[in-house]
Amino acid sequence: MFENSYLERVRQLFAAQFEADGQGFLYRCNMKAAPIRVTASERDGFIAGFNRHLRYGMWAVFLGTLLLIGMVVLLVPDPDSPSADIALYGGLAAIMMPFLLAYHWAWKAPARQLKTRAAIGQ
Repeated sequence: MFENSYLERVRQLFAAQFEADGQGFLYRCNMKAAPIRVTASERDGFIAGFNRHLRYGMWAVFLGTLLLIGMVVLLVPDPDSPSADIALYGGLAAIMMPFLLAYHWAWKAPARQLKTRAAIGQ
């Protein structure tokens, strides 16, 4: 449903944190931290987990937005009033903030799981 070039670019950026190195990969958080060696299966697991979180997050935003629109239509008597604008923008912020926090949490999952593993360079 939400498959578009932007989401594909986000997936590519996440995967780009893992660069091929012999039989495995080197993980660099945000492509600039010290490299940490990971296996191909670990890399695939991290990428699959991020993609899953991204998909669930996009569906949650979609459903939350539909719910918000329904609530505004049903509960706000005058759609042109300032209270309707406040309700709409406040609702959008309430939907997007958890998504952005969850997105950041999913992006940093490899760094959290690999924090005890020794870096192999600068």
